[in-house]
Amino acid sequence: ARLEAGPPGITGAAWRATATTPLDAVPTVPAEALNFAGKQGLSFSFWLRPDADNPPDVPLLSAMDYSGSKDDTTFGRGGEVRLIEGEIELRLSERYPTYALILRTEKAGLRAGEWRHVTVTYAGGRRASGVRIFVDGRELRTHVFHDGLPAEHGRKPYRLGADNAPNGARWRGALDSLRSVPRALDATEVRQRFLTEALPLALTTVPEGTDADAWRTEGLLLARDQTRHALEARDQVWTEHLALHRAVPTTMVMAELPQPRQAYVLNRGAYDARTEPVSPGVPESLLAPWPAGAPRNRLGLAQWLTQPNHPLTSRVVVNRFWAQLFGTGIVKTLEDFGYQSEWPSHPELLDWLARDFVDGGWDVKALLRGIVLSSTYRQSSSASPEDFARDPDNRLLARGPRLRLPAELLRDQALAVSGLLTPAIGGPSVFPYQPEKLYAGLVVGTDYPGTKWIQSQGPDLHRRSLYTFWKRTVPHPAMLTFDAPDREFCTVRRSRTNTPLQALTLWNETGYVEAARQLGARLLREAGPSDEARVAYGFLLATGREPDATERGVLTRALAQLRTEFTSQPDQARALLAVGDTPADPSLNPAEFAAATTVAGMILNLDETLTKN
Repeated sequence: ARLEAGPPGITGAAWRATATTPLDAVPTVPAEALNFAGKQGLSFSFWLRPDADNPPDVPLLSAMDYSGSKDDTTFGRGGEVRLIEGEIELRLSERYPTYALILRTEKAGLRAGEWRHVTVTYAGGRRASGVRIFVDGRELRTHVFHDGLPAEHGRKPYRLGADNAPNGARWRGALDSLRSVPRALDATEVRQRFLTEALPLALTTVPEGTDADAWRTEGLLLARDQTRHALEARDQVWTEHLALHRAVPTTMVMAELPQPRQAYVLNRGAYDARTEPVSPGVPESLLAPWPAGAPRNRLGLAQWLTQPNHPLTSRVVVNRFWAQLFGTGIVKTLEDFGYQSEWPSHPELLDWLARDFVDGGWDVKALLRGIVLSSTYRQSSSASPEDFARDPDNRLLARGPRLRLPAELLRDQALAVSGLLTPAIGGPSVFPYQPEKLYAGLVVGTDYPGTKWIQSQGPDLHRRSLYTFWKRTVPHPAMLTFDAPDREFCTVRRSRTNTPLQALTLWNETGYVEAARQLGARLLREAGPSDEARVAYGFLLATGREPDATERGVLTRALAQLRTEFTSQPDQARALLAVGDTPADPSLNPAEFAAATTVAGMILNLDETLTKN
């Protein structure tokens, strides 16, 4: 598509806008010319020269619909390129600005009276990472404002220099040589296309008395090898910088308003029934005075909560860490330290831990190290029936903690013992095994991130459970089975149950079966050749100790019996070894491998494996 052929020297304007041009008389570009839904992407370029009286925010090419109410689900649907205070902004929107892709260049420096060449490339995928913007053949950094385009926007003709917003601004300046290509050009192609158009323009500006050929070779520095190599090296570094910039994830950051809104007491909670005004405050007389000089905002609240003489924060924090290690907090009601809470079992201990935590600079690692190295924590968790009857919850701390691992650690432990766990730290959420069509009927069908469960591949499939993608109302079912809560409400203290469904999950869920298969492979490859050595090695990996004679005998007999059964039923052996995406070791005998897998599953299901002792 081309707006106007125009002379190579850009001596004329393809279209010159005025603020008085009627909207129905504004020139347009066919929607097909700028088709962002093409499979190969899209690239388009144009020359522009802003006038001095150009508005600071003005459309260059607009197919967005601003005519309806902002509450309408179709408000702002379409695509648009704008010039905002000398920067180029691209908008692709399904509903502006919530479901949209919006990004703007940084330091483009487009000034009035100067012809500049702009190229936009779009690789598809409805993500900001697929957009690159070039000015005069050089890619610029971009700032992403929104990156949530759920679907390709509607296709309508693009108005030049105008949008259909009520009282919308009009472009004042010149546009020329709009061209588009139905694919995403790379940086080299963009630069070559720019030079093809820019060199004739440069020759029209040769200073008087200067030889044109000399100007071409010396002025543009295209003949000097040393200069060319330096420019290529510079461009390579800049390309790597931009790639790194695109790879850095963005996140929303809250900021205070310059002038905070006035809050009011609402009569019976009705938003339009205001009574007396109120201002931010805390129970200073009950807990601690407001820090001197602290602002009355979230920053000030954080300073108030963490000041050394605050009586509550450090106690709540150390009590929750204590509960993670012992199963029960010094104050049993982790979520309540008020009048309805339970009295601490060891108030002096709680006070000492809290004071030491604050004086140590709120060092969580030091706090945990001190607790786990204490003689109290390192006690045996075994006790006589009389001791259990006298203190079933171990509130007197007469023995070590004994509790079932939480949902996340159960899965992580199985992956770690099997050798599948990916130890990488950080990164985006991952999508491990989950029942098919779990989201059907529960999750809105709109095509945007988070509405579809696309199973991860490779190492991402075995990341720690901390990184599992989690919808607020649809938690991962394998974790939900082990009492992991949903995210609709804040849950400080989880319940612990013991149900048949939990045993079924550990035996049959794809991730646990795959972990058992990989542990079985470890028994065959890393342990000795005898059955006794193999079951002892697996038991040691899972529980941290050697099995006694009875345990060893049970597992050894089970391994021999399973080997016989799988030898006579090879189809079942192959079916078991096919569970999970990790390829089974083809060098291992299938019947032997399947038998070791089943025994490994038995070991992973032992109460001692699932319980912290």
